[in-house]
Amino acid sequence: MNGFGVGQKLGAGFTVMVLLLLMQGYACFAVLGTVSSTLDRSAKMTSESTAQVDGIRTTVAEMKNFDKMTQFAYAINVKLDSKAASDCLSCHALPNRDATQREFATLAADIHARLRTLGATGLSVEEQQPLDRADQSTTEWTAIFGEFLAKASARQFADAHSMTTDRMEPLLERLLKETKEVEAVSARSLARSQAEAAAKVRHKIFLLLGLQLAIILPMVFFGWRFIRRLATRLRSLDHAARYMAAGDAEGALRQLSATGL
Repeated sequence: MNGFGVGQKLGAGFTVMVLLLLMQGYACFAVLGTVSSTLDRSAKMTSESTAQVDGIRTTVAEMKNFDKMTQFAYAINVKLDSKAASDCLSCHALPNRDATQREFATLAADIHARLRTLGATGLSVEEQQPLDRADQSTTEWTAIFGEFLAKASARQFADAHSMTTDRMEPLLERLLKETKEVEAVSARSLARSQAEAAAKVRHKIFLLLGLQLAIILPMVFFGWRFIRRLATRLRSLDHAARYMAAGDAEGALRQLSATGL
C-alpha cells in the first residue's frame, strides 16, 4: 500500500475493520444459534421423556384399578341370586363385556404408544429391552383380561378367580417391576443426552472463542501496524515542517524521502 495516500489507507483500514466485525458478528450468531437449538432439543427431550414415563406409570395404575373394579363387580354378582340381580339391574347387572374389553384395550394402547415414543429417543439395543418387555407384558395382560371377562361373563367364576390369582396378579407384579426398569432406562438416557448436549455446548463455546481470537488478533495486529506506520509518517511530517520552518528545504525533502512521502 506504499502507493496509497493517507486518506486511502485510512479508508482501506476502516473497510477491513468493518468486514472483520461483520465476520465476528456472523460467527457469534451462528454459534449461539447452534447452542440455543442444542439446549432447546435437550429440554424438549427431557420434558417429553418425563411426560411419557409419568404417563406409563399413571396408565398402569389405571389398568390395575380398572382390573380390580371389574373383578369386584363380578364378585358382587356371585353373591347375589338371579332374582335379586334381575330386580335391580342398575346396581347388580354384570359389566358389559365388549365395552369393558375396549376400555381396557384403550388403556393398554396408551402404554404401547408411550413406550414407542420413548424408544424413539435414541436408546441403545440394551436399553430398548426393558421397554420391549413392558410392551409384551401389557399385551399379555390385555389378552388375559379378555379371557377373564369371557370366563366371568359365562359365570365360570372359579376359573376366572384362578386366572386372576395364577396369571394376572403375577403378570401385574412383573409389569410394575418392568415399569420401574423403564423409568431407570429413561433416567439414564436423559442423563446421557444432557451430558452430550453439555459437551456439544462446550465445544461450540470453545469454537466461538477460537473464532473470536482468529478475528480479533488480526484486527489488533493490523490496527497496531497501521497506527505505528501512520505515527511514523506524522512524525516525519512534523520533522519536515520544522526543517521548512528553519529554512532547510533540503533537510525537509530528505526527511520526507526517508519515510516514503
